[in-house]
Amino acid sequence: MRAPEGGDTDFCNTYAAYDALSDADKEMLAGKRAIHTLAASQLDVEPEPNVAKLREWLSYGKNELPLVWTHRSGRKSLVIGATAHFVVGMGTLESKELLVRLRDHATQPEFSYRHVWSDGDAVMWDNTGTMHRATAYALDSGRMLHRTKLEGEEPFAA
Repeated sequence: MRAPEGGDTDFCNTYAAYDALSDADKEMLAGKRAIHTLAASQLDVEPEPNVAKLREWLSYGKNELPLVWTHRSGRKSLVIGATAHFVVGMGTLESKELLVRLRDHATQPEFSYRHVWSDGDAVMWDNTGTMHRATAYALDSGRMLHRTKLEGEEPFAA
């Protein structure tokens, strides 16, 4: 069921976004890793949680992943998004600036698609080269989506 207003899904192709980076950016990103946490994404929605809420988010742990992942085909994609908390070895503000710059680059119109949902729609995407997000909608709108996840043949961003 779609929301009466909002609730669309934005997708961007992080393979194409990586391909379009300058050679200097590709060189600078090589070997860099980021820490991903649930807390990072939740702080965007609720920037001033109480300590109990923050501890709950932090209890989900963290993942250290490369900023650039190479598929076995040789194609590279950016591993960024709302869960990317900071870049290992960089200062807090420098790290945040890099992550925001990469997100802004990857979400440009030439790498993006917005799906406006209709009842009965099915959309498939490859999470190894896609970022996605819902546009704002009223939480009491009745919007309902069902997610099915297929396990792939290749581990992602090990």
